[in-house]
Amino acid sequence: MRSRKNGFTLIEICMVVLLIGILVSIAVPNIMNARDSATTKGCISNLSEIDSAKELIKVDLKLQDNVVPTISELAPMYIKNFPLCPMGGKYSINAIITSPTCSFPKHVLPN
Repeated sequence: MRSRKNGFTLIEICMVVLLIGILVSIAVPNIMNARDSATTKGCISNLSEIDSAKELIKVDLKLQDNVVPTISELAPMYIKNFPLCPMGGKYSINAIITSPTCSFPKHVLPN
């Protein structure tokens, strides 16, 4: 009689590795898309905060629509800390009548 040793065969180990590989190949693109979406939403939220601060300074100081406020005028009085783009983009405050912009093309404040 032969004694059988406990353990996994090479085929069983290969199948487990294959299944894990398939799951990872499905999950990684979804994680990347979720990360990009989250950073875009964070940037848009920052742009909205800047836009609100511009409206507040306009009312408080009775500024014209074509005036471009500076960061030092907005922070810390109207924005506690001036926000930074999560992707490292640069914000342009622009005139009060126009929306602020980010240097990343997808980071656009909706109208």
